[in-house]
Amino acid sequence: MKNGCLIVNLGSPEEPTEDVIRNFLRNMLSDRCIVNLHPILWKPILNGIILKVRPHKLIDRYQAMWTPHGSPLSVITQQQCAMLQEALSHVDVRYAFCASSPTIEEALTDWDIDDLTVIPLYPQFATSTVTPIVTRVIDFYDALACDKKQSLPGDSTVRGSKVHPHLHFVSSYATEPHMIHWYQQQIRDLCATVPYDHVLLSFHGVPDQRYHCAAHYKAQCIATRDAIAAAFPDLPISISFQSKFGPGEWLGPSTAQRVTELPAEGVKKLLVATPSFVADCLETLEEVRLDYRDHFLRAGGQIFDVINPINADPAFGKTLSSLYRSVQKISPSTSEFC
Repeated sequence: MKNGCLIVNLGSPEEPTEDVIRNFLRNMLSDRCIVNLHPILWKPILNGIILKVRPHKLIDRYQAMWTPHGSPLSVITQQQCAMLQEALSHVDVRYAFCASSPTIEEALTDWDIDDLTVIPLYPQFATSTVTPIVTRVIDFYDALACDKKQSLPGDSTVRGSKVHPHLHFVSSYATEPHMIHWYQQQIRDLCATVPYDHVLLSFHGVPDQRYHCAAHYKAQCIATRDAIAAAFPDLPISISFQSKFGPGEWLGPSTAQRVTELPAEGVKKLLVATPSFVADCLETLEEVRLDYRDHFLRAGGQIFDVINPINADPAFGKTLSSLYRSVQKISPSTSEFC
């Protein structure tokens, strides 16, 4: 049997230019799972002020973090794919993005496999991140099956014609041991050199709505915090949420708010980690490392250190390979979430 594994992240602009950034934002923000306003209301806003103003504001930030090989997220995702391929020599491993190339559809096209495991690169489940991946994979194979059926004569069906591999989806892995141990070791190593007052775990925010499974998502973020904090009973470790976009209530407290409040609460030496991000991107390199550091120091803080995302560390290769192997223990008679 031919087995495949697809890892999927959001993606990033392919070039740090205004037009390419605009196209990336259009692809991302047109997804109803991310912005669940009716298109009649949302499209004029998106095509109006957002796509006219925001790309220009982001150019300098993207150019500042760009590498000779492309955006950090794209480069790191390719490294993660290669790392997983090495660990799973018997499996064909590919990567894809939701809002840039290679798209999910491009990755799946002409892929001759019997069994496919899809791993979203989001440790905590949210409607805006994992759901679009699941939907697009299923829609791709449903469309392929329909095309195949229409191409057959008479009352023939696609039964017996392999167009749909057996599918497995990993929906979350908020407390995966390899990943948790990696964060614990990072904190342990840094605390050996700096006596931090506090550790702040900053997760990507989502709208505080039932549609976005906000309560479930926050519970998983808390589970990640609790798993990491279990190794540090005497070190305060709290959570916050970053990267709010648009109006409405989002999960709180916000990271921007907390980094300005903590110095007044006696926190002068702060260590920040971002466990919902598995690859460096604009939110980690710019928002966390630059913006939040500035807010904290201006509010009276003295030391602001950041733990990089797990990126292409071998521990994440072990995380991904462990997730794949755990899925393969499921009976092949049904497709399941893990």
